[in-house]
Amino acid sequence: MENIFTRKMADKTTAELEIIVDNKDDYEIDAYLAAFKELKLRQGRDEQNITPTGVPSVTKEEEELESKKESFEDTMTLLIPNKRNFITPVIMFANFLIFIIMIASGVHIMEPSVDSLIKWGGNLRGLTIDGQQWRFLSSTFLHAGLIHLLFNMYALLNIGHLLEAHFGKRNYLLLYLASGVAASIASTMAYDNIVSVGASGAIFGMYGLLLSLLLSKTITIQNEVRSQLTYSILFFVGYNLFYGLTQEGIDNAAHIGGLVSGMIFGLFYFLTKNNTMQTKLLSFAIAILISTFAIASPHFISNRLANYNQVIEQFSANEQKALWMFQEEISYHNEQEAQIYCDRITNESIALWEENLNLLATLTDLPVVLEEQVSILNEYCHLRIEFCEAQQILIKHDNLANVHRVELLGGQIEQLLNRLEGLNHDNS
Repeated sequence: MENIFTRKMADKTTAELEIIVDNKDDYEIDAYLAAFKELKLRQGRDEQNITPTGVPSVTKEEEELESKKESFEDTMTLLIPNKRNFITPVIMFANFLIFIIMIASGVHIMEPSVDSLIKWGGNLRGLTIDGQQWRFLSSTFLHAGLIHLLFNMYALLNIGHLLEAHFGKRNYLLLYLASGVAASIASTMAYDNIVSVGASGAIFGMYGLLLSLLLSKTITIQNEVRSQLTYSILFFVGYNLFYGLTQEGIDNAAHIGGLVSGMIFGLFYFLTKNNTMQTKLLSFAIAILISTFAIASPHFISNRLANYNQVIEQFSANEQKALWMFQEEISYHNEQEAQIYCDRITNESIALWEENLNLLATLTDLPVVLEEQVSILNEYCHLRIEFCEAQQILIKHDNLANVHRVELLGGQIEQLLNRLEGLNHDNS
């Protein structure tokens, strides 16, 4: 006699049926019986493929074709939201929908520009830490091209339904989002000027979570299935981390951050596996903890590039003011006018170059390239101060030696500016 779960069980994969049968205490008795019956029916169909004479009833090619057909049908079933597999397809549809909207707005389908990824919510330290912490989450729903999107969604499809069946919709969604944000935080801590996008950090979190549950035997399944899943996860993680080390443009920091956070979440759940209420509370606690880290990130992640840009902006403004003597026609005819001109050099030039030296002194712990630029700018400010002082002496003592001194310093300043321009060109 069929019960209301019979049709539902017919739509599930064999792996999902085995999980239900092995964890019958977690399900209604009718659901367990329906899963058990469907599993036995499938095993019976496999045995009926052999005729009484021992001759295969179908050819090997037909068996392979049927197997591929069943595998494809199982995959398509996972794309349809249902009671026990709802969040995973919804997350996938959200990623595809955002990507389609981006393409419709003019973003390149295969190679989106950096500016477009930033515009749509990519994770860039200079912006994220500067009051735009929402980028930690928004970046996990963006992708750098169609291939990037398809690969990530395929990886999520493989394990998402298993975790959702184990944790339930709410817990699973909270864990997915928390892993994604944790991965984004790790990426932001690792990179100064890299735009990070993609669901891979959250997906690595899910693989880390499942790996932790398998190793701690929090999920009760057959040993053979456990071993297969464990080896599959280790291969996926190992291959992708190695690939990320050998290729440019791969955000391995996000992958590692997601993986580690997922494994830590799994260890926490090992402690509460037999207490449903504690499991729910733990999910909320994890989400709140990661959200707190994201909000507080400006306090423990140095925004070095943004600080550098702010200092250079103020530096340039001071420089323009300090170069007034080259922008105005100044004449002096007596000692009093000459003194006024010298005082102006002190107050409106030398003082600004000294202020710029103080600004540069605030820049610490910079990348090597920026440290070299700061070093040249320091030397540049000192030369400008020497030039101003030499100009003051020339005004008071107009002789050939002082003229040569001013010309020499002017030549050194020009050489330094050429060095700085060459360095900027090499790094552009």
